[in-house]
Amino acid sequence: MAEFTSLASLKGEPLELHPIGRQGALPTAVRRRLAAGKLRCVLTRMNSAAKRLFLREGSLLVFGAMILAVLMEWPSLRYASTTVPKDLIDPLTQAYLLSWPGHIWPIDPAQLWNTNTFFPELDSFAFSDSMLGYAPFSFFGHGTQAALIRINLLFVGVRALSFIGAYALVRQLGSSWPGALLAGVAFAFAPWTYSHSNHLNILSTGGIALAMAALCRGHGFSFSKGFEHDKVRPGWALTGWLIAAWQISIGFALGLPFFYVLLSLCSLAGAAAIFSWIKHRRSPLPNRLLLADGLGGMIFGLITWYMVTPSLRLIEHFPETKRSLGEIAYFSPHWQSFFIAPANSRFWGDVHAPLREHLVAGRGAAIDEVTLFPGIILLACALLGVLFSIWRIWVRIALLVAICSSAVLAQGPWSAGGRYSYLALYNHLPGWDAIRTPGRLMLWIILALAVLAAGFVSRVGKSLGKNPRKKFIAAVLVIPALLVGLEGTSTTPHPKVPAAPIAVQHAKGPMLVLPSSYPFNPRVMFWTVGIYTPTVNGSNALLPPSQGSIVAHALQIPDAASVSYLRNQGIRSVVVLRDEALDDSARRLLGVQARQLPATVTRIQTPDAVTFVLKPV
Repeated sequence: MAEFTSLASLKGEPLELHPIGRQGALPTAVRRRLAAGKLRCVLTRMNSAAKRLFLREGSLLVFGAMILAVLMEWPSLRYASTTVPKDLIDPLTQAYLLSWPGHIWPIDPAQLWNTNTFFPELDSFAFSDSMLGYAPFSFFGHGTQAALIRINLLFVGVRALSFIGAYALVRQLGSSWPGALLAGVAFAFAPWTYSHSNHLNILSTGGIALAMAALCRGHGFSFSKGFEHDKVRPGWALTGWLIAAWQISIGFALGLPFFYVLLSLCSLAGAAAIFSWIKHRRSPLPNRLLLADGLGGMIFGLITWYMVTPSLRLIEHFPETKRSLGEIAYFSPHWQSFFIAPANSRFWGDVHAPLREHLVAGRGAAIDEVTLFPGIILLACALLGVLFSIWRIWVRIALLVAICSSAVLAQGPWSAGGRYSYLALYNHLPGWDAIRTPGRLMLWIILALAVLAAGFVSRVGKSLGKNPRKKFIAAVLVIPALLVGLEGTSTTPHPKVPAAPIAVQHAKGPMLVLPSSYPFNPRVMFWTVGIYTPTVNGSNALLPPSQGSIVAHALQIPDAASVSYLRNQGIRSVVVLRDEALDDSARRLLGVQARQLPATVTRIQTPDAVTFVLKPV
């Protein structure tokens, strides 16, 4: 008791005793001090946990990738509710596609593949890359404004995911963090990517790199140490297969080549495992890893089959789904394309303008598909990485082979006639005849160049690693990544999306909106978000004959036979917009008067359109 009294007197507080059960009593001051001490301990532990969370490499990677993506794609966030990147064609189509699952799944999941567009065709959701992997985002928000915010956020998010995936892959392969930083920036923001700044499905490359990183980690594989049996992680292997399945669910424009790359790598790994078994008479892989691979491969196969099934129905219904060699040649780049940047590249766009004009004028190719420049800094670091690198010589040779073979295939039939390159894939591999844009294989070239460049940066860091000024060295090694990032900035425009005309919002469906053309149909698709009125309009590389037939008959109004055809097809409204780029046939409809129409057609005039309402059969 004397001890407690002395403690209380030191604080100048009276001694108050409180019963605490069998332990006797403690002074109030001591109890306060103990409580404060416990609080400090808790706060200290929380502070340490927070530091571990935010200073771990993975956490820094995620936060850094998000910040970098926001900086590089800031206009997409600044005007997220009113604009889309680059143009009003593909981004509006994809904004519509990203909204459809959230509308139809709660109502009738069986109708997922049958959208309200391209009436009366079925499986219209499979006419292009459905990006079904992003379907969970479609449940947030309603209407066109939510659709714009959704797609703009995803345009930023896919850049961050590409950075994370490439960084994780190269780091797993054995690179230092500055080398992996360079690889992540190059893979996510190379000038080539801005050729597709309006194609969310083509920018969605992060799942490819991230799946390969998880699979390598799960199998204990790296370029620096090969296969390490003690570092096998079955959970990571299963995660890699799940990420790969998610990537396939986005679409086959990138998913089909990814499928064949995975198949090739699995074949090589299987051959190596068989050779090891023959040599050592035991399985080189633990049973848990084999189980994870089997389960993951099965899930991957099921998702792939689910995505392929509607495409097979389309091929049966529309034989023209198979791309002609002439169409593939139109979208195929030439060897000069690898050194020409897109117009919206901040540093190279204006410089390469004469080269782009010459290339397009000489070959008549689609401009977005023939500008494949990877960036001068990445090329320089990759070339140095061939000579000076932490990767073994066989790794560098394999990467060079991958770059050269991908470059040959990316040129389609323009490379030596394509007979023994792209045409071999076109003629013999299932699904390859539905791919019209070989230049998108550029992503594999970028990835291989990034790995070579990371090897060079890591080798430089290793050579200078014993220098006591390590912080200064680390800062110097970040410079290549910064230069690649600066070279990867863009001037991508963000046009404002026009609001839906009142006539379109209130038209009875199924409807046809004129003009009906490739540049305009995406707007009509987007305008139906939230109301989902069945409409003939739809935009895709595959245009069903029914759409052309319905449009042709609509242009013949008030012809009785044409009206009868439209009614038999189920069309209820033909909306002719006044202020759009109408051709002469469509403009003639604006002058058709009510007295000229059959009794089955009613003419409604509004400030923005003339609508012909057809009585149902």
